[in-house]
Amino acid sequence: YHALKKQFFERHAELTKQDQLVIISYLLNHTSYEIRKGNDAFVQESFELFRFGIPRQVFTINGVIPTEHLLNAIDVAGKLKEFEWARVTLKKWGTMIELDNREYYLTLANVIIEFRQEHFERCTEILAQFDLKQPQDQIRWRWLKIMSHYEIKSAESFILDQCIALEKYVRRNKRINESRKKGVLHSIKVLRLLLKPEPNTQKIDELLSGGDNFHYKSWLLDKRKEL
Repeated sequence: YHALKKQFFERHAELTKQDQLVIISYLLNHTSYEIRKGNDAFVQESFELFRFGIPRQVFTINGVIPTEHLLNAIDVAGKLKEFEWARVTLKKWGTMIELDNREYYLTLANVIIEFRQEHFERCTEILAQFDLKQPQDQIRWRWLKIMSHYEIKSAESFILDQCIALEKYVRRNKRINESRKKGVLHSIKVLRLLLKPEPNTQKIDELLSGGDNFHYKSWLLDKRKEL
């Protein structure tokens, strides 16, 4: 990974636009895999890749920036408290989101920033009024809603209902790959234990240490430490 990243940063200008996108996507897939395992060092790695690729328009296709890349960039920036970079990036490159969906995705990007700034009440307010019209957005935003309600100590029954709804959605949606599906289901299992009046910390630790594929594993680990 590190050798390829170094070569890419040094020699990307020699590559075709297609090859640039293929290589940076490969590198980002690796950072995502490591982050799902709870390896937070790769949050910084992911941020460096986005900080390199976005201004050089590596991700841009026919003048349009894919929203998934932009949202992921904002998320890793938020994890690192790079809020100024996130806002500047949104202001400059958000204009390259397809016009029909621009306002929609800019709103979602700002929800990510609010969450990373620990403005959890604000997140719940926005998401409660927001119509998630894109199926591929469902996992990220449902989970952000669940985490925000957990943080503000909403009723356990409400959070569990949200978990059940997400679980059903993930199990039924055939377009979600098995790895991502397992990651979400693993996280829901841990969250259910965290919500219990007397959480079984041993069981939680077993689950978190027994597998690498989790959705927002770092957040789950933080909640475990708070018990």
